[in-house]
Amino acid sequence: MRYQTSILLIISLLVFTCKKTDSTKTKVNINGKTETLNGHVKEIYSYSSKYDFTRLTIDQEGRTLTSSVNTLSIAILENRTDTTITKENTTYTYNDKNGKVKSMIGETITNGSKESSKLNFDTLGRPIDDKGDTIITHNVNRYKYDKHGNLIEFIYAEWETKLEPTATRYKYDKQNRVIEETEYEPVDLLLSKKTYEYTVVDSKKNWIKAIVRYKAYPPLHFDPRTDTITRKISYY
Repeated sequence: MRYQTSILLIISLLVFTCKKTDSTKTKVNINGKTETLNGHVKEIYSYSSKYDFTRLTIDQEGRTLTSSVNTLSIAILENRTDTTITKENTTYTYNDKNGKVKSMIGETITNGSKESSKLNFDTLGRPIDDKGDTIITHNVNRYKYDKHGNLIEFIYAEWETKLEPTATRYKYDKQNRVIEETEYEPVDLLLSKKTYEYTVVDSKKNWIKAIVRYKAYPPLHFDPRTDTITRKISYY
């Protein structure tokens, strides 16, 4: 089995923004994790290094126009360490009736190798079970939400392989900000845990700095570490 440990916060392709409900709130979802920001948000740029960052641009209706994600990860193997740089660019389509996201079409470039994907959403703008064609195999993703619409479990499985499904589970604070993220492989074996502490907010009370703490559990091995995530938010 090949285990990957992200040097810094990895933000996946699952990024979308729902239409804002009023002139002072903008609701965004990153990895399906809902966050309601104060103000009429135009752009969110978050980073933990020059290699790990994500950028969202949002129109005046509160809909994401584009998302760009860059991640750096390390695979620790028996006799070597592999470094991988992944770039993800995504375009969005929306439901004409309610303005919520309808689908995402993405292109992922990993060390020069390109891969395409498509993710569909329900009428509430939430990702649904999907089957995405990739270069190597067919993937199946499943999502589970709490009563607030927050993603609490994401299960990923690969067709045509003997690999066990993996699960990522989330916990949130009263502001619906993720405070804990745990990964399992298979779905009942804990591999890693991330905890989030939000330390700085901007003039609109949106967080712009967070401390992320990582911990691994056997058979996954890496030293506990702490990263700082910084966000720059611009408004209309």
